[in-house]
Amino acid sequence: MSLRLAPDVGGRPASLQQRSGSSLVPASRALLPERKSWCGTSRSGWSAGSRQREHARRHWLAISLHASANDSSGPTGSPAPEDSPPATPSTSSPFQEPIQESGAPEPKGSPRWYRIVVAAASKVRRNLLALLLTHALADAAIFLLHRASHRLTNEVAFRFIPGLSVSTVLNPWYLIVDPAIANFQTGYQAVTLVVFLLSFPINVLFKTWAVVATILLCQRQADDASTGGSATGTDGPNPGILAAARGALRTLRSLRPDIARLWRPVFSVELLVAAAVVPLQFASLLVVTLPLTLPLILDLQAATPAVIFEGQRGWAAVVRSRALIKRIRWSLAVPFVITVVAQRLAQRGREWVLGRLPPRFYTELVEIPVVVFLAGTLLSLLLMRLQDVLPYVAYFEAKASEELESDGMVEKPGPEQSQATA
Repeated sequence: MSLRLAPDVGGRPASLQQRSGSSLVPASRALLPERKSWCGTSRSGWSAGSRQREHARRHWLAISLHASANDSSGPTGSPAPEDSPPATPSTSSPFQEPIQESGAPEPKGSPRWYRIVVAAASKVRRNLLALLLTHALADAAIFLLHRASHRLTNEVAFRFIPGLSVSTVLNPWYLIVDPAIANFQTGYQAVTLVVFLLSFPINVLFKTWAVVATILLCQRQADDASTGGSATGTDGPNPGILAAARGALRTLRSLRPDIARLWRPVFSVELLVAAAVVPLQFASLLVVTLPLTLPLILDLQAATPAVIFEGQRGWAAVVRSRALIKRIRWSLAVPFVITVVAQRLAQRGREWVLGRLPPRFYTELVEIPVVVFLAGTLLSLLLMRLQDVLPYVAYFEAKASEELESDGMVEKPGPEQSQATA
């Protein structure tokens, strides 16, 4: 049985023109092999926004085809047409997924920073439990590392600083904050610096594991969406928190071979990035230095994705990241700064509210402080997970911009904007 498109109206198939009035278009019509290009126009005539929306629409239609293939083609149970062309595989970009819950593409003319925020929020929502579990394990390992390094610092100080012993320290598992002891004159700050430099690579190693797992989780969810499968945390019947947690744990276990293969090249790049970002973050505390430090921090965000997806190594990954991010630097700066500031405000707001609750709440109404603490902590964790997903999303947005430039295409206003300006 052959399939034919409906007659063209205004140079576009009727099935596509009527898409706005219907929530589902037969995917077998939309995914017929291309001849010259979609709608009979040349590729160079597209705008950048039209091309990205077309990718999102074709990806949504591919998912619709997979869903209709699992069903029969109608209420009579007749089989689906055998000569329907297969769905085109997705290219893993987060912007080829349906952004809205209804499955419709993102609104026309949306700014780039908004697309980045929406894509990052979608990744966090669909992989929430797996991401929380990943970074909880990494944070627990880093917490134990800090306790061990602080205890080592204090043990060395006990032997070299006269009059200092375990009995004179409130908690030997934390650094001493007494200014009479914690200064360079006594040598305590020098010992702290040496131990910090020794433990710094181990700290980066734990973070490397979390970063690689985060990117692989986002990539797996994109691959599952492109084939119509279900990824961790995707929409569907609620399996319950325990079943979802077990599923997230199984997903992390399945990533072990890929993490074992990628952690060495990623670790070397993460070490370079951390060595640059840590002093830049301290310099950013002055606020007036932000116009200088923020672009440098943003330029390093795509280094790890460049290692995983392009095979870059060492300094070449840093150079590649700068070349990519320069195209979207200020669009990335908006969600980057918003998430960092909002996360700090969530922490400070939680402490401020807890500090101003009446004392009787801590004895008679304990539920109120507990709810405030849990709500503030959860909000802070969600914002931190958004920060963790931003490099993955920014990499693919920058790649899309690079491909448009290589095709000789630049972003221009859509039809509505063109008519308005005319």
